[in-house]
Amino acid sequence: MTAFVNIKYFTFVYFFILFLDIIFKNISDFFYVRIFTKLSLVTLLIVFFFQYNKPIKLLKDKIFLAGLFAFLLGDFFLIFYEYETIYLTGLFCFMLGKIAYTVRFSNQKDFKIKRLFPFLTILFIYIVFIATLVFDNLGDFFIPVLLYFFVSMLIFLFAYLRYDVVNSLSFYLVFAGVVCSVFSDSISVLQSFYNQNFGLNQYSVMLFYGLFQYLVVLGIIKETVLINE
Repeated sequence: MTAFVNIKYFTFVYFFILFLDIIFKNISDFFYVRIFTKLSLVTLLIVFFFQYNKPIKLLKDKIFLAGLFAFLLGDFFLIFYEYETIYLTGLFCFMLGKIAYTVRFSNQKDFKIKRLFPFLTILFIYIVFIATLVFDNLGDFFIPVLLYFFVSMLIFLFAYLRYDVVNSLSFYLVFAGVVCSVFSDSISVLQSFYNQNFGLNQYSVMLFYGLFQYLVVLGIIKETVLINE
């Protein structure tokens, strides 16, 4: 298990599989191989997180690990995104995963509304912009997609609120990961409901998603709390 406690070795293996998965995603003959490569990514992160933190004692870390499992299930269901019910199930699993991440990012530090106002304004404008582009094509997906974006913005907010609560390395790794998640989600939604060829989605969605998961997990294992909760 040395590779799972050595960050350099793990990083090489993880991004090699991510590279293969992006390639296989665009070759129909490799569909079943892609099931293995895509599910391997979060599986590797689960093993890495568990090995790096064992024994896992903190409730927040257990919730975070549960979130990784929710993403793993979501990855499996979203491979079969052509089927509406399976797609919605995958979306629900992703929402559970993001809620678990949000709980892990939460802290007891007091914050000022003035500090959050510009941040929340930008988030609101962003959601309205995306919703405007895809609204006419959402149909029965309107509520699920709206809820998913709400959860996505929630995780973004709580990642931002970790500033000055944890060490800088952990904060910036997690925050960069969540930004990658926003890119991945946005491109995916725009590709599905606005323009099928938007943003080189064949490559960018999975690339940003893989970066999201990697950076968040790395940020969590590098975390040092600066303020007692």
